[in-house]
Amino acid sequence: IILLIALFFRQFRHIEVVNNIFKGLRPVVVALIAVPVFNVAKSAKIRWVTLWIPVLAALLIVFVGVSPIYVIIAAGVLGFVYGRMKGGKA
Repeated sequence: IILLIALFFRQFRHIEVVNNIFKGLRPVVVALIAVPVFNVAKSAKIRWVTLWIPVLAALLIVFVGVSPIYVIIAAGVLGFVYGRMKGGKA
């Protein structure tokens, strides 16, 4: 749906009102993404000791330019290895 809206408004992007509407929607989109992230973090029981993992992932993506796909793959592999080392079933 968002893609269709974006394609529709693309032809009106030179109009200042449309640009201002999209600039106003940016904080809303951030909030719509942030709320589920915080809810998942609470349910995942992330503690101060393990907080470095998502912070490191975010820093790698934002400042180093690592693709989020690589971060997800690395997290999966490291989680699998950690589970095997702890003796759990993976």
